[in-house]
Amino acid sequence: MYIKQICSRNVGPARQVNLEFYRNSNKNPKPVILVGENGTGKSTILSNIADAFYEMAGKAYNDVRKRADVGYQYYKAINPTEINLGNNYMLSYIEFEDLNEEHTSIYQYIFKSGKLSNEDLKKETGVEIQDSWGKEESIKRISASKDDIKKVFEKDIFCFFGPDRYEKPHWMGEKY
Repeated sequence: MYIKQICSRNVGPARQVNLEFYRNSNKNPKPVILVGENGTGKSTILSNIADAFYEMAGKAYNDVRKRADVGYQYYKAINPTEINLGNNYMLSYIEFEDLNEEHTSIYQYIFKSGKLSNEDLKKETGVEIQDSWGKEESIKRISASKDDIKKVFEKDIFCFFGPDRYEKPHWMGEKY
């Protein structure tokens, strides 16, 4: 599975980010390097990608995120300079492409907070969302099914170590 596209609005220091990722003639992804000064949004993009993987894994497996009384314990540190103020909404959209012999599957991660309808999103970005929501609704979703996610995680390798190297991810087990 590969990232095909990232579309971000009003998240972090960048008001607008549109990234498309390409493949070479062998269908292998071309390398991507994010370059920019400190505070320009490189880590914010990577954080959103990691969040999409957590959402995927959490939909398919029960032990990915620690359960709290209501919902899941989930922490995403954002300081005030990372939120693009003065806008009606915040959006992070990531499109994943899973290539296999039979067909290509597209999975969409969307994190939206504030006033943004599906129609407004399509007009502004050209992104066609498989999901629907209310204009005022805040959402975080992944379009893949539990079975599709399990297939992806069984054939591909994922590893994420957060910036705090001293905190062991609970899902890695006791031996780590």
